[in-house]
Amino acid sequence: MTEAEAKAALKTRGYRATSKEEKIINDDNSYNPIITEVVIVGCKGTASPSFSSKTKRLEQVNLSFSSVQFPDAILQSLSVKYGKPIEPLSCRMITCSATWKGPNQGIEAMVLRSTDKGTSLVLIRYFPQAPASDL
Repeated sequence: MTEAEAKAALKTRGYRATSKEEKIINDDNSYNPIITEVVIVGCKGTASPSFSSKTKRLEQVNLSFSSVQFPDAILQSLSVKYGKPIEPLSCRMITCSATWKGPNQGIEAMVLRSTDKGTSLVLIRYFPQAPASDL
């Protein structure tokens, strides 16, 4: 998928990322020109497709949810949709992560739990599966 195809698919739901938003997410090999709002199990967040600077094609989609009261609901929704994680939920200190495999993509989720406010930051990354020749 190209940037133009992504914009066409999102229609008016996406908006142009500011240069500051684009730089926070990217390295020199990719760019995030579009941001759109998303809702998963009642949690509002943003999604930002990341495109290769070299090929101009979609590389991954990053979702971010801040101030989440019940992050386990988001993780459970991923398990309902994609099945049991291929890398089960593992937690260290205030961070938990898990990985799922969809039909044509991998999904990584990370939860950063706040120690003082009882809320969490949830980050989800969707990325295409590597071709068999790359494994």
